Amino acid sequence: MVSKRIELEDKSNEFLNVSKEYERDLKAYKDAELKYIKAKDDFFRLQESWNMGQAAVLASNLKENMPCPVCGSVHHPNPAHMKEGIPSESNLKMSRDAMDASEVAKESANIKLNTAATRKNTLKEYVKNLETELGDLKDEDIKSLEENKRRVQEELKKASDASGKLGEYNAKLDEMKQMQKDDEQKLEDIEKQYLSKNEEYQKALGAYKEKEESIPKDIRDMDSLLKEQKAAKHKLDELNHDLEAAKSEYDDSSTMLASAKTSRDTAQKALNDSLENYRIEKELFVNSMKSAGFTTYKEYSDAKYNKGKIEILERQIKDFDGSLRSASDNYNKAAKNASGIDWVDTDKLNNELKAAESERDDKLKLENTLSEKIKTNQGYLDDIKGLDSALEKIDKEYGILGTLSDVANGLKPNMYGITFERFILGWLLDEITAAATQRLKLMSRGRYYLQRTLDRERKNAAGGLELEVFDTYTGFTRPVTTLSGGESFLASLSLALGLSDVVQSYSGGISLDTIFVDEGFGTLDPESLDFAIKTLIDLQKGGRLVGIISHVPELKERIDARLEVVPGERGSTASFKIP
Repeated sequence: MVSKRIELEDKSNEFLNVSKEYERDLKAYKDAELKYIKAKDDFFRLQESWNMGQAAVLASNLKENMPCPVCGSVHHPNPAHMKEGIPSESNLKMSRDAMDASEVAKESANIKLNTAATRKNTLKEYVKNLETELGDLKDEDIKSLEENKRRVQEELKKASDASGKLGEYNAKLDEMKQMQKDDEQKLEDIEKQYLSKNEEYQKALGAYKEKEESIPKDIRDMDSLLKEQKAAKHKLDELNHDLEAAKSEYDDSSTMLASAKTSRDTAQKALNDSLENYRIEKELFVNSMKSAGFTTYKEYSDAKYNKGKIEILERQIKDFDGSLRSASDNYNKAAKNASGIDWVDTDKLNNELKAAESERDDKLKLENTLSEKIKTNQGYLDDIKGLDSALEKIDKEYGILGTLSDVANGLKPNMYGITFERFILGWLLDEITAAATQRLKLMSRGRYYLQRTLDRERKNAAGGLELEVFDTYTGFTRPVTTLSGGESFLASLSLALGLSDVVQSYSGGISLDTIFVDEGFGTLDPESLDFAIKTLIDLQKGGRLVGIISHVPELKERIDARLEVVPGERGSTASFKIP
């Protein structure tokens, strides 16, 4: 309570100082406003004179039956005439600059006044709340309160010493929580990067799996393929070796068999020849023996006396028997050698050789196909690496351009949600609201000031062009949607007039000389209606044509020249009422 009592005294003194500051700012604003009104009147007077001077310059070049460059008429009954005292463009520019400078000074004083008013009302409310909170203690002596405060502080110090370590632990806990929060954020960023890279990996893996499915399972990798090729080649070599060995053995056996057959045939032929010779000789012998008168061999043998001839015959017989035995031995030997050799089907071996060669050719083709696919996939991999590099470069460029684009489009990190276009429009709207505030302040008897706000009604809506009003009665700002019907009409009228002033200030010699106001006067109370009409009359005095479309009876008494529309059975009739 001591601190509250001291704060009450400090805030009360601050409120007195701010009130004095508010009075000074109010006087400064009124002075700046008077200077602005005078500078504006001077400018409009010079503007009107300059416009009339321009009309006279154009009129000096008009000729009868020649079209006017402004209205197009070929007749000129009442051309403008040059008058003295026409201001130059430099004088007009100096007057406009003086008006703009005075307006800036007035707005600056207005902002300072609004700030002081806000501080004053805020302090007033704050002091009031402190007094309510303190109650009877607001008039209590500060020394006695400070003594009570000292005793309480001693007790608090004892408790604070006891809880010191708890504070340290809490600080460390907060630090660890912050570190955890940072780590979670880093983890979230890493997870996002992982998901992005994993998506790219899954796409590449899918393409790889698709290519892999077209390859037989047992040769999907180069090692298995080479191993299969090596095994096939080894098997082919073994088959070729076995075939060659079988062929060699077959040739040797065939040679031995042919030799044995030849020896056997030779021996058999010799035997047959010998038998045939024997038969012939025997037949000749028998015939000769019979011719010689021998009926039996015994008779012949008994009658034979040539020992030399007998020896020759015996020798021939002995030679024949030796040749027969030799031929039989050779035949038996060849048959014995051929009996241990298995019969080889050379056609089957040739078919197996062709099948092995075909399998070898197929695997060589598959090897070439896989090599081409590997080369193609390597090309794809190189392309992907190139795309990754290009994508990384694009990401770096987008990091700058994308951020600029997001800011210009009202996205993050643009926390106000204001696009570049709305930013430019907001700058123009500031000038319009500044001009409109001068009208609204007059028509609302100094209560309302229009200003632009950066706050958004909805987080997903664009910002920067919303309006709010500063209520000098409460010292707070509020949305324009909280204005009543009559107040909204005054604000709309002020904005229209402010827009007209700003357009004229930016358009050089162009002047908006006519304004129409449609309805809305019926929502005003009599005093507000007076201020609105006074504003429109001031516009009329400034050289503008003001038209009002309304059913309010009070306006008939104040507007002399009017166009009255009266409904009837045959339609509406219109007539001008001019005094």
